[in-house]
Amino acid sequence: MAISLASLKKTAAKPNPFVFLYGVAGVGKDTLASEFPSPVLICTPGENPPADVNIDSFGEVATYGGLMDAIEALFTEDHAFKTLVISAAAGLEKIVWAETCSREGWQNLEEPGYGKGYLAADAIWDEVLDAVRGLGRDKGMTVVLIGHTEIKNFDDPASTSYSRYKPNMHKRAEERVLAAADIVGFINHRVSIKVEKGAFGSEKKEANGAGIRIIHLEERPGFIAKNRYGMPAEIQFNKGKGYTALAKYLPAQEAA
Repeated sequence: MAISLASLKKTAAKPNPFVFLYGVAGVGKDTLASEFPSPVLICTPGENPPADVNIDSFGEVATYGGLMDAIEALFTEDHAFKTLVISAAAGLEKIVWAETCSREGWQNLEEPGYGKGYLAADAIWDEVLDAVRGLGRDKGMTVVLIGHTEIKNFDDPASTSYSRYKPNMHKRAEERVLAAADIVGFINHRVSIKVEKGAFGSEKKEANGAGIRIIHLEERPGFIAKNRYGMPAEIQFNKGKGYTALAKYLPAQEAA
């Protein structure tokens, strides 16, 4: 059937976003994710929510088969969950790598050489990302992926090199997750620097935080962030009140 101009229609931002929240240690990523409506947790190996975070969980999911079984259960069984939380991106990456090696018969991703293992992992990442985004498209669920940070040097072709926060994932995996996400929020503490003048022109600098957290939603030289909903560049919140601060800018959740 031929495509015609009569088939054109207006596009609009879709509800039930895929949200990637990454941030420094102890900033409250798990707490924020648990505040999303009616959440259920998939926990990858080595990840456990803090003691004060109470959330329904599939428990530790260590294999690709277990991951897909959990997602399939959310597709096929009756439930009242509105948000899937996956903690964390680095653990999810290990599951993808293990599945890639299993399918290819490799001991590890370095075995084929020349980066071919990481290239092969792209297809598994696409399967995972298609599945979780399908929960938003077909089941009306928001998906929140939690990530940790590392500091890497960034070679800016338009400027000088500088350090920046980034998710602690392989570059190829990071690119796929960032492209798929509707919201990439970098969470950090609000830090103010107090400078005291000393003798002979010396200075003493003291950092203060006051417990305020910031969700950054637009990219800056120091970190990666984005959103597809016209949200402000940053949102300030106190621990335990992150979703309240964020929710007013999110699209209304669509029922399954």
